[in-house]
Amino acid sequence: MSKISIVVPAHNEEENIPNLLEELLPVLEGNEETRDYELVIVNDNSSDRTPEIIETLAGQNPGAECR
Repeated sequence: MSKISIVVPAHNEEENIPNLLEELLPVLEGNEETRDYELVIVNDNSSDRTPEIIETLAGQNPGAECR
């Protein structure tokens, strides 16, 4: 089974990132073909709380890394 990489650019998306993960993660984890995935959220110099939210959500998801 191949690993899937999903890259999400984020610029001032503090309201949308939690919703995205709430919808996306169950789909990825619930499908045998996509269970081995990596999700990379690229903060594009946001001026809102996007970086903090990404860091918090990464800490809540096992195996997640924030760089």
